[in-house]
Amino acid sequence: MKKQTLNFRTLAFAIIALVTVAFATPAVANNNNEEKPVQLTFIGNLNNQPVYKLDLNNLQEAEYSIVIKDAAGEVLYTEKVKGTNISRKFQLNTAEVEENDLRFEVVNRKSNAVSIYEISKSISTVQDLSINKIK
Repeated sequence: MKKQTLNFRTLAFAIIALVTVAFATPAVANNNNEEKPVQLTFIGNLNNQPVYKLDLNNLQEAEYSIVIKDAAGEVLYTEKVKGTNISRKFQLNTAEVEENDLRFEVVNRKSNAVSIYEISKSISTVQDLSINKIK
């Protein structure tokens, strides 16, 4: 009798383990660098001036042109860079340049692929009111 109980427990445990493993979903790691070869992010403010980070996530060496323009289309900054996994930080002087409408253009010189990011800033005031019943 003791041997049958032990075999039943072992069999039940094996079935539970098999079902758990069979219906488990595998975790798949995504490499975001492959999905977004060019990425522009707002980092924050330094001395009340906005700072942006531009990442060029390329695995093979390539040459890029980076151009920053204002709303009127005037070129504020231009640079040619070459390499792999290039990263640049840009701090804009808002006393000289209006930050409201900026345009970052990145051109891959080999494939002529163009990535354009437009920055527009708006300020709004939000007021929330909440009423909760205590008793």
